[in-house]
Amino acid sequence: MRAPVLFKGIGHSENPANSLVWKVLSASPSSYSANLKSKLSSPPSLYGSSISLVSVVQARNNARVVFSGSLDLLSNKFFKSPVQKAGASNK
Repeated sequence: MRAPVLFKGIGHSENPANSLVWKVLSASPSSYSANLKSKLSSPPSLYGSSISLVSVVQARNNARVVFSGSLDLLSNKFFKSPVQKAGASNK
């Protein structure tokens, strides 16, 4: 069983044809990314596990960069918070 992760931020997309980009953490299948300040009148362009929450890029000179859509993901508050998967009794 995979443990749930607390995430508060924005998702991003990646080009699947780019072999130098890897998805580290993706959203759940029921997720979507949209602007909360505007009414959702059409289906969102980013949804499900196509949303990257954390990804890595390796340049041709072997330099590496990590992109995260959430600063809170790296905070002690989120890291130490107990989480509970839906329908599970343990945290």
